[in-house]
Amino acid sequence: NKFSQIQTEQSKRLGMFMDWENSYYTMSEENNLFIWHFLKKCHEKKWLYKGVDSMPWCPRCGTAISQHELSDDGYKTVVHTSVYVKFPLVNEKASLLIWTTTPWTLAVNVAVAVHPEKQYVKVQLSDSGEEVILAKNRLQILDQKYKILAEFLGLKVVDQTYNGPFDELFAVKGVKHKVIPWKDVSDNEGSGLVHIAPGAGEEDFELGKKFKLTNLAPLDEFGVYLEGYGTLSGKFALDVKDEIFANLKEKGLFYRTEPITHSYPHCWRCKHELVFRTTTEWFVSSKEIRPLMKKAAKKANWMPPSAEKRMQDWLNNMGDWPISRRRYWGLALPFYECSCGELVVVGSKEELRKLAIDKNQVDNLPELHRPWIDNIKIHCPKCGKEVSRITEVGDCWLDAGIIPFSTLPQDWFPADFITEYMGQIKLWFYATLFMSVTLKNAVPWKNVLATGYIVDEKGEPMHKTKGNYVPFDEAAEKMGVDVMRWVYVSNNPFENVKFGYKLGDEARRKFHLILWNVYNFFVTYAILDQFDPELTVANGQLTVLDKWILARLNQTINTVTLSLDKFDAYTASHSIENLVSDLSLWYVRRSRDRVGPTADAGADKLACHSTLCSLLSTLCVLLAPFTPFISDEIYRNLTDEESVHLTSWPQIIKLNKEDAQLLKD
Repeated sequence: NKFSQIQTEQSKRLGMFMDWENSYYTMSEENNLFIWHFLKKCHEKKWLYKGVDSMPWCPRCGTAISQHELSDDGYKTVVHTSVYVKFPLVNEKASLLIWTTTPWTLAVNVAVAVHPEKQYVKVQLSDSGEEVILAKNRLQILDQKYKILAEFLGLKVVDQTYNGPFDELFAVKGVKHKVIPWKDVSDNEGSGLVHIAPGAGEEDFELGKKFKLTNLAPLDEFGVYLEGYGTLSGKFALDVKDEIFANLKEKGLFYRTEPITHSYPHCWRCKHELVFRTTTEWFVSSKEIRPLMKKAAKKANWMPPSAEKRMQDWLNNMGDWPISRRRYWGLALPFYECSCGELVVVGSKEELRKLAIDKNQVDNLPELHRPWIDNIKIHCPKCGKEVSRITEVGDCWLDAGIIPFSTLPQDWFPADFITEYMGQIKLWFYATLFMSVTLKNAVPWKNVLATGYIVDEKGEPMHKTKGNYVPFDEAAEKMGVDVMRWVYVSNNPFENVKFGYKLGDEARRKFHLILWNVYNFFVTYAILDQFDPELTVANGQLTVLDKWILARLNQTINTVTLSLDKFDAYTASHSIENLVSDLSLWYVRRSRDRVGPTADAGADKLACHSTLCSLLSTLCVLLAPFTPFISDEIYRNLTDEESVHLTSWPQIIKLNKEDAQLLKD
């Protein structure tokens, strides 16, 4: 509530005209109930299921991170310590030389993957005499002289067994380790042999299902090793690499380490490094809805067109949607799972009341959140047992995705326009599309603008910790919000938009000061000449210069109107900027001797003042959506109107032959 109020006040300060009294709040009962309705529909379509998966997991937040949450913001470039380890083959003298960037997962190793069609070699190390197997293309990783003993395809070692690095652990006893084929193994990094831990990796988990491998899940919800893992038990997974290395050295399995700079997943909320954890979660299947979403997405106008391609690529590759989170605060998933196997998904408050053992509890619910919702029990419709709600809450993107139904009037569906940065293709755009196709089999928006990022003046991402973050209130006061808005709208939204005080000052000097100087010129001489705006000027009294600048105005009205109809503020703003430049450099400069006390009183002076008054008034109307404050200030001073924002938009007038010739000349 505190920060939504701050955001509201800042948005008003920015000149955003919105229905602030009826803002969108995810915790509202209406929002929650529309999501219940969506989940009920998913259950009726048999899309809802509880499944086991190895998922990205935030050990700090203690919850899963969905695939679509691992967007552009979900990865950071970090330096980790990778390690090369020897896994002794059972029926050979040689060892498999594997490589991993996640040492903590070695404790649950089950298999090693090789590319069946790549070349591998067995070499003898000169210092120790040991024999190791690795990809032929990765011989450069060896830090000592060697002798090649044999060369063969990876297929040759498939199905061979080996001794794991932590077979002595209670949790690992009985695991049979073997080599499996996997065509995604690369021989351009590491050793060309990949250690596989189905309980601690997404791709590993899928390989585990394919090859029926043992699934060892070592971590609790906070990333701490469970019982059965020896001295590792009770320790945080990301803190044990040195202990792992020491253990491997003691066993003679350690080869060497090397730093690796790579992109690694982080929690989009708290920015903590993620682990992969096998867990039971609730999912919504994407199998049936995928083609429907792909078809619906094609009906929207995507800006830029590449954004649609990114959405289609994402829809092609998206997995099932994991919708449950092990958090306290959030959407209370309306799932009542009985021990007899019956699952009740409640779709409304009325339905909850009918099912509830104590209906008064439903009538007196303060809100649909924990802890109050957890007190409501129902009778299982199948066996009659008392059933409690599951404790999990919903993915926050359920909250965001339901907005076309919970917040917008239904006669507004689909929305004319939606915009966010490109990363939201996998997040907000995806969630709204998923839920709208489920409920209406329709796209929820007609026009989609996927923008670049806001970066600093050097093109770097803004962060408080880096010191290049610009607080809104400070910028609004120091730069002015009209200037701030112009920096945004006059940049190509498809690219990253640079923002900072130097760029603001440049925009102010390049546009706003020029506009104000033209306005000041007119006001100064209009007062001196006692100009009466009620006086009319015949077309024949206008000079060629007057007719030309009015033709330029009409041309600009056309360009701005057509551009805004296409949600193209970039083209529209540059059209206005060019008009103001022409107005200052050509019209005002060549009209200085037409006005003022020394100029002849008469039709020409009146024509100049009338032209400027009409042009500036109309220009303010064009500017109103872009710079709402300066346009209103100028407009109200030039006219008797209450506000520029209560004025009708200028009509598009087709250029006549004379105007067209003037513009051409």
